[in-house]
Amino acid sequence: DVILVKQGVPGLKITAAQSGRYATQLYVETPVGALTFDRGWAYADGTFQGKKFRFVNTHLEEETSPAIQEAQAREFLAGPAKAGGAVIAVGDFNSAADGSNTGSYALLTKSYFRDAWNVNGGDPGYTCCQDATLTNPDSMLYERIDLILTHAASRTLDARLVNDVPFFNGATPPLWPSDHPGIVATIRIH
Repeated sequence: DVILVKQGVPGLKITAAQSGRYATQLYVETPVGALTFDRGWAYADGTFQGKKFRFVNTHLEEETSPAIQEAQAREFLAGPAKAGGAVIAVGDFNSAADGSNTGSYALLTKSYFRDAWNVNGGDPGYTCCQDATLTNPDSMLYERIDLILTHAASRTLDARLVNDVPFFNGATPPLWPSDHPGIVATIRIH
């Protein structure tokens, strides 16, 4: 996970940055020993036009290990997601926004975060998943697990998917830019 900051943006000042890993991890035993994806987070604190914010990203464990993923979501809420001022959290949370696979989305949005996608009414905004080979001719997106979440002094003005249509309509794959389309949101910090 990485956060890129565009240099030279008037009124933007980054004051701190930190990254870490979750204490709760999925370990898979292999012939060479235990392996993990080493799930974690990164954040940048800053101000924009004098207004304080934290921008944080994460990639939680897959829905095939719901207890581990939900423990990571609780760690996220108790740690990097806590800050004074506006908090904007982004990432592949691997928890369907409709609640169909794990409870992490509900943990995150029940009392702390607001889902930026909600400005779109009933549009499902599916972000997962095209075939790993990116060769499927028709979209296979069926759930929304990539999220932009906000907390405190912020308001989402709009949100939209990008790269959710084939970028190459010829017969030669790959047909899709990624297995997950991106999400772009405009957020006002108060």
